[in-house]
Amino acid sequence: MGSMFDLPRKRPWVKLAEWYRQYGSIYQVQLGRRKIIVVGTAEAAMELLDKRSSIYSSRPRQIMTSELVSRGLRLTFMQYGDLWRRERKLLHQLTAPKPASTYEPIQDWESTTLLRDMARNPNGFWGHAQR
Repeated sequence: MGSMFDLPRKRPWVKLAEWYRQYGSIYQVQLGRRKIIVVGTAEAAMELLDKRSSIYSSRPRQIMTSELVSRGLRLTFMQYGDLWRRERKLLHQLTAPKPASTYEPIQDWESTTLLRDMARNPNGFWGHAQR
């Protein structure tokens, strides 16, 4: 069970801070079958996530969400690798401030259409929102 019973349900950050002082800025907590890496300082987080991102950017394997539901194609659940890098680059190109500003006329039109449809047929709100 690891540290599951040592970590209180109320105010767990107090115990995590105690362990930080005892073990240092990066340590592991075993909660049942799950291993949690605790990063206690901004500097340690920057070191791991910025400077060593190619090592630590992946996510744990989630068979249901990442493989069965999304067939491995959702960036949120995707494992780090060539496909992830290509998808992330494309996402940044599409959502950067300059290209995103070109979507405003479409967003304005769609929001106006949504409000009109909801005013005409309030019971169909789910279908309107899905559009």
